[in-house]
Amino acid sequence: MVSSTLSIAQVAAQPNIVVIVSDDLNYSGLSFTGNSKVKTPNIDSIFQDGVFFENGYVTHAVCAPSRAGMMTGRYQARFGYETLTSNDKDGVKHDIGVDTREIFLSEVLKEAGYTTAAFGKWHLGVNEKYQPYNRGFDYVYGHPGRCSYYNWDSLRINGVEVSFREEDKIAVFDHKGRQRGDAYTTEALGRAAADFIDKKGSKPFFLYFGSYNVHKPLQVPLEYIPEGGDIYDGMVAALDANVGTILNAIESNGLEDNTLMFFVNDNGGTKGHANGVFQGGKATNWEGGIRVPFGLKWPEKLSGGKNFTGITSTMDIFPTAVAAAGAEMPVDRSYDGVDLMPWLLGKKAGNPHETLFWRSGYGHAMRMGKYKLLWMADKKKSMANERQHYGRKKFKWELPLYKDKHKTYMAPKLFDLSKDPGEQIDISNKFPEITEKMIRQIEGFDIEMR
Repeated sequence: MVSSTLSIAQVAAQPNIVVIVSDDLNYSGLSFTGNSKVKTPNIDSIFQDGVFFENGYVTHAVCAPSRAGMMTGRYQARFGYETLTSNDKDGVKHDIGVDTREIFLSEVLKEAGYTTAAFGKWHLGVNEKYQPYNRGFDYVYGHPGRCSYYNWDSLRINGVEVSFREEDKIAVFDHKGRQRGDAYTTEALGRAAADFIDKKGSKPFFLYFGSYNVHKPLQVPLEYIPEGGDIYDGMVAALDANVGTILNAIESNGLEDNTLMFFVNDNGGTKGHANGVFQGGKATNWEGGIRVPFGLKWPEKLSGGKNFTGITSTMDIFPTAVAAAGAEMPVDRSYDGVDLMPWLLGKKAGNPHETLFWRSGYGHAMRMGKYKLLWMADKKKSMANERQHYGRKKFKWELPLYKDKHKTYMAPKLFDLSKDPGEQIDISNKFPEITEKMIRQIEGFDIEMR
């Protein structure tokens, strides 16, 4: 860890930093991105008052590795956290979690003088050493692993199992009219985050809010379901309402201007819900699996209402937040994210990322400027299927799986996203030199990663 020595003036100027992550939200799930059935004014306001990244990507098409890339600012391939993590029982048994040698954003900000808090979903390891209170967070309110929206069997605060707070003991009913549990998880988390902001003290804070919405099971109090909408739309409305709870706490405490706030979804959405023009969804490397609603606002530094077209990644949250805090990036490792502010302030032009890479058991993908290469594994031939890795003692990617890609992968597809964002027209035969160049770069990526 790098030591941060800040002047009094630097400390006074440090912004509060908030990262809000939704779960399995379809690209068109928000009213800002095209949902006509439900209004999401609170989430929309982050984009409207700040910057929306039209080419915003996550690092993986499923949630655990995607969150690992975001929290570390590095491709999760660098530290072997590239697959789904199975259930909590297997997580404990096989010691599955982000390598404790990795440095989380929370650790850097805590050293820079921030009070740090995590609420909700974690999914970066179940064993004690992987828990957020051992990864730089001062305050934690949530579950060590999975949960449903009404059954909080393992609620913990700072590692200690607790019972519900009195104000969370609410009689609620699911969409079939059955009474379930004591509270709707999303509301309890929103209230807890607002309480933290109200009681934050004099230091700047870093707040990580990992909502479970809209991950299955689809459950929500009936009052959230909009007229003409379904349970999914109600879950989007509940998410937005509790983002509003956080925004209201920030505003009522006079903190809005100097709060840097990010909103992002963890990966593409599930089947049956709109993804706009994008093909595919969660667990695929099509645009619908890796391009997500992503943006930020920081009123003191940025005017609102901007759509940024440059290629961005959730890995950029780490260096952007560290620079905003006046802290220093660790110097003992390579980082794949970049500080976005020079581009957003017009000090730099072009793309923050000239290339981005994705790999999983489903194959590889690469973005290079306007081009996207999709190189999918043939599941009938390839051993590179994530589901076959469940139960392995070490959930680390093994490069030998890639040495025979030409034998186990299907023919690559090339798309020009500037003309074809829906990835409908394969132009690999028209531009074989570009296709081959991108394949070579993917192979170089594999060699560089662990």
